[in-house]
Amino acid sequence: SHLLQAICHESEQMGKTAVCISIVELLPFGPDALAGLDSHDVICLDDLEHAAGDPGWEEAVFHLYNRVLDRNGLLVVSLSEVPASLPFGLADLGSRLAHGLLIQLGVYRDEDRQRILMARAEQRGLVMSEDVAGFIMRRAPRKLGDLLGLLDTLDENSLQAQRRLTIPFVKAVMGW
Repeated sequence: SHLLQAICHESEQMGKTAVCISIVELLPFGPDALAGLDSHDVICLDDLEHAAGDPGWEEAVFHLYNRVLDRNGLLVVSLSEVPASLPFGLADLGSRLAHGLLIQLGVYRDEDRQRILMARAEQRGLVMSEDVAGFIMRRAPRKLGDLLGLLDTLDENSLQAQRRLTIPFVKAVMGW
């Protein structure tokens, strides 16, 4: 959603018309709610997976895609899965969605976050054992940016106190 909004904002900064809307918001109005969107230079459709499996919505998105293409516009969609994983009944829509540029954003599992945290600590010259990393993971926010921010705090305090990263040290610094 944030990326789609950023695309619209950037397009407007370039003097283009843009619209960003969630399919979820349009569902109560039916597939005809897509009519007229192709008058914009850039159309961003969020949560398109909610149209999958609904013949009316799939056909409306398919025709919107074609109208945007005919006008040399840009259609950007977000999906919870890659198009091939969703139950699109209209094969032509599925193939068109798979035809464009696909960017799959990674969603980190806790094990991935812990490995990243430990690797970043090592890059900074800190030794972080799996026990300490596990302790942090059980108490820290899940967002990777927050975890790395926490590492900044621990690094700074470790340098000042001339202490290694241990569970008691982390508890004291973080107030856990």
